[in-house]
Amino acid sequence: MTRDRDRAHAHAPPARELEYDIVDASSEAAGHPATELHVRDGARSRGWETARSASFPARVSARLRAPSDIRQLRVLSHESKIASSARVSVVCVDRETGGVVVKRLGTLRFDSNAESGYRARELKTVHVNVKDATEVRLEFPGCHENSRNDGRQVGLMALTIVGEPSVGFERGREVNGEQAPLLGRRVVNPLDVDTEVDAVTAEKIREVSMRKERAVNAEDYDEAKRLRDVINKLREFGVKVKVLQEEKLRAVDAEDYDEAKRLKIEIDKMRSSGYEEVFVVPSPRPLSARAPSPSAPTVEEAVVLPPSTSTATARPSFSFDDVPIRSNYADTMRAMAKDAHVSSAGRDGAPDSLERVASNASSTPSVPRSRPQPLDISKSNDSVIDVSVAGMSNDEVPAKAIGRRVPPELEAEAAAFFEEEEGEKAAIVQAEKDKDKEDHELPSPTPLSPSEQVNAAPIIAAFGEEVIVRLYGQAWVHRESALQDINAQLINAWESPESSVLFESDPRETFHSLCKTLGDRLFNDKVANVTGAAAITLASAAKAFAQRVSARDVRDAVGDSISLLVDKLGDTNPRLRESIREAMHAFASDSPGGVSILAHALCKPVQKLSVWRVLTGRLTLLVELIPTYGLDAPEKENSFALEQVMKFATKCFDSANGEARSMAVKVVLACVDIVGNRVRRYLPRTIKSAIRDVIENAIDENEDPYDLRGRSQSKSPKAHVAAYMTPSATPKSPPRHADQGMDWNEPSPSPRDDVPPELAANATMLEREITRRIEMHGEMHAEVAAAMNDLATLYSENENFARAQALFERALAIQESTLGVEHPETVQTLTDLAICHLDREDNRVGRPLLQRALELQQNILGPEHPDVVAIRDVLASLIDDED
Repeated sequence: MTRDRDRAHAHAPPARELEYDIVDASSEAAGHPATELHVRDGARSRGWETARSASFPARVSARLRAPSDIRQLRVLSHESKIASSARVSVVCVDRETGGVVVKRLGTLRFDSNAESGYRARELKTVHVNVKDATEVRLEFPGCHENSRNDGRQVGLMALTIVGEPSVGFERGREVNGEQAPLLGRRVVNPLDVDTEVDAVTAEKIREVSMRKERAVNAEDYDEAKRLRDVINKLREFGVKVKVLQEEKLRAVDAEDYDEAKRLKIEIDKMRSSGYEEVFVVPSPRPLSARAPSPSAPTVEEAVVLPPSTSTATARPSFSFDDVPIRSNYADTMRAMAKDAHVSSAGRDGAPDSLERVASNASSTPSVPRSRPQPLDISKSNDSVIDVSVAGMSNDEVPAKAIGRRVPPELEAEAAAFFEEEEGEKAAIVQAEKDKDKEDHELPSPTPLSPSEQVNAAPIIAAFGEEVIVRLYGQAWVHRESALQDINAQLINAWESPESSVLFESDPRETFHSLCKTLGDRLFNDKVANVTGAAAITLASAAKAFAQRVSARDVRDAVGDSISLLVDKLGDTNPRLRESIREAMHAFASDSPGGVSILAHALCKPVQKLSVWRVLTGRLTLLVELIPTYGLDAPEKENSFALEQVMKFATKCFDSANGEARSMAVKVVLACVDIVGNRVRRYLPRTIKSAIRDVIENAIDENEDPYDLRGRSQSKSPKAHVAAYMTPSATPKSPPRHADQGMDWNEPSPSPRDDVPPELAANATMLEREITRRIEMHGEMHAEVAAAMNDLATLYSENENFARAQALFERALAIQESTLGVEHPETVQTLTDLAICHLDREDNRVGRPLLQRALELQQNILGPEHPDVVAIRDVLASLIDDED
C-alpha cells in the first residue's frame, strides 16, 4: 500500500500555485475584501484588511478547490497594518474515515517594520509537508500598533499556497462543504490572464485583449488578428520575465544579493531590448461611404500618426516601451521579412495629412470614422506588410525595441554590468570550447584497485562496474555523471520496484555500501556540483530502499557522515546550500528514522561558536523541520527531542553573530508553538533579558487557559512556602489514599462535597482529558502524567491538598517509570509533591522529599538558579521553625 502510494507520488504533477476560494473572513474594510488575497494579477491586488477597530482574534480561511498536498505557504504582509503573529492551521481529509481533521502547523511572527519606516512589506515563506489538505486557516491574535495603524487593523496583500493535487482523488474533484458567507466578493474578470506571466505583462495583455474585443465588435478583423499575435508574443515574453523574477526572489530568500542584483538588471535589460512601438500607426484607410452593419457598434478612435508625418502627434493610449518582448526567432524572422519586403510605394500612396483627415471627417458626418491601420510589428515605420506575405507564422513575428528603459540612477551601473556580462559570455563560450576539448582529451577512468573492488562489490552488482569506476574517478565530471546515472536508477527503482535490479541481491548491503561510499568519498568533495549531486543521491536512496531497510540500518549506513552535509548548509555557494536543504527535507520525510538521524547531526555541539554560517544553516533547517515533525511526539515515528533541540539553540545564544542568535530565537519560538511553557526549564540562567522577554511573550501568547501545567512549573517554591506559612493554608480535607479517584474509566463522584462549584467545571474537563489520554496511550504514559499534574495543580491552588497529593503521587510514579528519576519533569513533580505535603503541615514527609528534589534540581539547573535558591530558602525556614 505504502509502496503504491510512493509510486503514485512519483508521477504526481510538480508543485505549483494552487487555486482556492476565500470562504471565511472575520471582517473586511471597505474596498479591501478578503477575495483580494487571490487576485491573479498581484500588482493590482489591493489586499485584505480587517475593519477599523475590529475585535481580535481576526481570521481568514482559504478553501482549496481540490484536496492537495501543500509544500509551501507564502504570506505577504501589509507595510503598516501588520499582524503581531499568525496562527496557521490546515483542514485535511482522513482517507480512512472520509472525515476531516484540523492540524495546527505553527505560528508566524511579523516584524513591526518600524526600521524601514513602514515602506517595506514582509514576505513569510514556510516550507511544509501537509497531505490531503482542503483548507488553510490563518488566525491573528493582535496587531502592531503604530501611527499609520490607528484603527488597529491587520492587512495581508497576498496568500500563496504551493503544492500539487493529492494522489488518489479524482481530478477536478471539488472540496465538499458549504461556503461561509463573505462580506464582499470579487467579480471574476473574464479577461484574467494566466498566472504564468509577470504582473506587468499580465496588465498589458489585459489591455490588449480589451482592444482586441473592441476590434472584433467593430468587425475590424485585421486589427483583431494583429492584436492576437501581440498577445501571444506578450505571453511568451511574460513567461521568461516571470522565471527571472522567481529566480530573483529565491536569491533574495537565500540572501545572495549579488545574484538578485544581476537578475534585476537582466530583467531591466529584457524590458529595454525587445519591443517596438506597435501602436504607432500610418494614415487611416480611405473612408467608405457604406453604412455600417447594424450589428457592429460605432467605435470612436483617436487617429495617431507616425512621428515622421507631423510634429504634433498624439500620444498613444498604450505603449509597449514599459514591457518589451524578446523573441528567440527575432534575427531569423527579421532576415526573412527583409527578403520578402514589399515597398509601401506600390500601395495606397503616402499618408494623408492631419488637415486632410480632419476635412474628410467633417465632410462626411454620417459615415463613421474608419479605424487607422497599425504598422506591422516586423517592419519599420516606412513600410506596411502582412507577415503572412513573408511566409511567417503569427507566432514568429519578430519585435524590435526603441529607446532605453534603464532607470537613470542605474545607467552607469548597468553599463558596467553589460560590459562585464559581455566579457562573461565570451568567457563562457571559451570555457565551453575548452570543456569540449577537455572531454575529448579526458583520459578514461582508472580501473578500481582490488581493495576497492571488494568494498564496492554490492554497488557494482547493483549499478554496474562502469558506473562505479566513474564514481571513483579522479575527474569531477566522471563523478558527477556517475551520480546522475545512480540517481536515475534509484528513481526508477521506487517508481517500478518489481522491474528494478537493485533489489535482486541483498538490499541492505547495497544500501549500506552506497551510503558509505557517498559519505567517505563525495560528501566532502572539493567540487560543489559533486557534493550537491551526492546529497540528492542519498535522499533518492533513502526513498528507494525505505521498505527494505530499518531505521537502525540507515543509522549504521549514514552514521556521522551526514554531519558533513549538514555543515555545508553554511557554505557560501547558494546552489549547494539549496541542493542540500532540499535533500535533507526529502531524507527526513522518506527515510526510516530520518528525523532522529538528522536531529543528531543538526543539534551536534560545535566547538567554535565563531563559525556562524554553519550555525545559521543548521538553525534555519531546524526552523523549517520542527513544525512539520513536532517535538517529543510518541504518535509520530519521526520527531525531534525537545531537550536536544533546546540545548543546541540556547548554546547558540552565546554566538557573537546577530544572525545566528536571531535564528536560535526562532528555533525556540518554534518549540514554544508546539510545547508551550515546557521550554522554560531549558532556558539558561545567564540568558540575556531581551531574548528572555521575547520568549516569555511568545509563551504568554500561546498559553492555553486550560493548560495549568505551566503555572505549576513557573511558580517558584518560594511562592508555595508563602502560602504554606499563612494561616489560610491549613488543610481543609482529610487525607485520602493515593489510589482514590484514580479509576478514570468511571465517572467522577457527583456532587463533589469537597470541590467548590466554580472549580467543578474545570476539574471535570481535566478528568475527561486524563481519560482520553489513557484510552489513547495507556495509563503508564508521560502524557497521562502531565494531565494528572494539571488537575493536581488545580486542586492545590484551591487548597484541596488531599486530592492534589493523590494525583501528584500517581503522576510521579508514572514519570519515574517512563521518563526516569532525573528527568526535569519528574523532578518538578517531586518538588510539587513535597510542597503539597508541607501545605498539609506534614513536614515529616515533605522535608525529605524537598531535600531530594533540591539535590536533583542542583544537578539540572545549577546551584545558583533562582528555583534552587528558593528551595534552599524553604528548607532553611523549616529548620528555623523547628528551632
